[in-house]
Amino acid sequence: MLSGIGAVYPFTRLKRQANRVQRSVYRALPELTALMAAEMAAGNPPDKALERSAEWGGPLAVLMSQVIEEGRASGRPIFGRGELPGALMQVVDRYDLPALRAFASQIDLAARKGAAGPELMEGLARTLIIEYKDKSLRQAESLENRLAIPSVLFFFLPFLFVLLAPLVIPLLSILCDG
Repeated sequence: MLSGIGAVYPFTRLKRQANRVQRSVYRALPELTALMAAEMAAGNPPDKALERSAEWGGPLAVLMSQVIEEGRASGRPIFGRGELPGALMQVVDRYDLPALRAFASQIDLAARKGAAGPELMEGLARTLIIEYKDKSLRQAESLENRLAIPSVLFFFLPFLFVLLAPLVIPLLSILCDG
């Protein structure tokens, strides 16, 4: 049994770390979008806005840095042109993260729109922020339900034991002696 636990532990630990990174990427999407929207509203082109957002930090910034480096190394544009997908979509397609893929395709679309791009990015940032707040509120509301079983196990059962132990111990001693 111990060897089974030892064999499974590295995989569960890796899965837990991957889930943590995935959650931080999802949390960072609205921030990155808002940053890119601000950069594009200031007159910077979308690829420059993406480069500046990669300087911000976090796992999503690491991914954006990877997009920029891969685009430079392959000579492929960061955003798609015509039928040719850009480096952003190429890198994002490697990961099984639907929200990240949707984010990348929306940014790619905003970058292709030219002058309408900043307005699209602002709308996208606003939408992602609202979705994130809504998801956070739903998770906060379900927190009470998720904490019911641990609170019973760690608070109610020990309290019940402390209350019933003085009554049960004399009964057990009488039953065992008799």
